[in-house]
Amino acid sequence: MRIVPPSQSEAPTMRTRSLLCSALLSLALTTGPALAGPPPWEESAADDHSAEGQREIALAHADQEDYAEALAWLESAASAGSARAKVHLGYFHQEGLGVEADGQQALHWYQRAVEAGRTEHATRVAWAYLEGAWVTPDREAAEHWFQVAIDAGHHEAHLGIGSVLLSDVVGGGSAELAERAQGHFKAALEEGLDMGSYYLARMYREGLGIEPDPERALPYLYEGARSPDTQINAPMQAWLAEMYYAGEGMDEGDKLEAASWAWLAAANGHPDGERLVNAITAELDEAEADEAKERAWRRAGGR
Repeated sequence: MRIVPPSQSEAPTMRTRSLLCSALLSLALTTGPALAGPPPWEESAADDHSAEGQREIALAHADQEDYAEALAWLESAASAGSARAKVHLGYFHQEGLGVEADGQQALHWYQRAVEAGRTEHATRVAWAYLEGAWVTPDREAAEHWFQVAIDAGHHEAHLGIGSVLLSDVVGGGSAELAERAQGHFKAALEEGLDMGSYYLARMYREGLGIEPDPERALPYLYEGARSPDTQINAPMQAWLAEMYYAGEGMDEGDKLEAASWAWLAAANGHPDGERLVNAITAELDEAEADEAKERAWRRAGGR
């Protein structure tokens, strides 16, 4: 049996059938039941959903920028025990979503969220009390909430309270405050937070609340200089460049080492990096400058 192409008269008929099928398919797709949006808030509707289910409905309303409905569902979810809903309520009151912005209400809900187990927000509460952004400043309350965060394993709170204590020290605070600050920075460093090394190096090098001791600053400087975070490593590398150049905290200076650390500081974007490179390499010959660059390259991970 031979298959022959359709004749000229048959072709339009086949095309018509094809177009008709496409049209019917399109009609079937477009006339189906519409996708239902999130349900409006009603107490009886809330009874049909778990606390987290209510929170999800609230977020669906928020995605549609219907914040008043979202707020109603969040309040219901929070009452039903959703700690995450309490965090969202804090944010809604903070930003004025579906309600007039109210810092005190925001803080209220963040505190309730922490008390319900969302302890990662304890530092937010602590800073709010410390800075007085939403309430009257309350140092005692701030320290309490920092400690809540620390006790829950949020070690960045060590840096928070430590930096507050260090500010007190710089403002003329006692040696006891300096000791407390050191304790927090060391605890942060032990938990892998490199910023602890930055603060400890500063305290020892500059004598903040303690006797200046550049030699004791060096181990913390080396540790911070190896951090992958350029906001930490760059200033530490610049300090090492200065200290090696001047022989600060060591038996004698070493301009090659100073230049090496200066190259790293410059490469990591420190504002004084290029100035240090130019000042130090001006006192080196070409071979020494190349050696300093080679050391910097190796320290940066080169082979």
